[in-house]
Amino acid sequence: MVHFPTGLALGTVVGVARGRYRRRRDHRPNATAAPVKVRWTPAHIRLRITPAELDAIGRHEAFESEIAFSGGAWTLRLDPAGGTLGAAWVDGVVVVTLGETGRNRMLERDVEGVYQEDGPSPRVSVEKDFPCAHPHPDEAGEPVTERFVPTPSYRARKGLKDG
Repeated sequence: MVHFPTGLALGTVVGVARGRYRRRRDHRPNATAAPVKVRWTPAHIRLRITPAELDAIGRHEAFESEIAFSGGAWTLRLDPAGGTLGAAWVDGVVVVTLGETGRNRMLERDVEGVYQEDGPSPRVSVEKDFPCAHPHPDEAGEPVTERFVPTPSYRARKGLKDG
């Protein structure tokens, strides 16, 4: 059983957190709402961002994603500032920082993501969101989101045809 400081307790923590996105009007006024995709396990947080979120990173703007549960909410904030790529629990929010190096790498056209090599757990990955090689069935209820055009290396790895 994994226990979170918010009081939420979950069994095996593996999944995609997607929820309500709204502009924050509290003690974090500079963060905008975003549909960033989040996959998390006890040892890893993986974010997949849209082109609009990458534009915000290029402007040094933070953004947040929140999913509400009965009795509370889980919020993740991506802040392009900070010393290095990593994550921390700050005032009830998971804050992921990219740092200058990570931010600059993400802005490169052919870079698919940045990956934390060392440091405290959980490890952090921030990736551009490409179309799925194997689309989800309609029953999954996946919302349509803006995605990146796959890079040549991504297409080759996934066995996708050009075009």
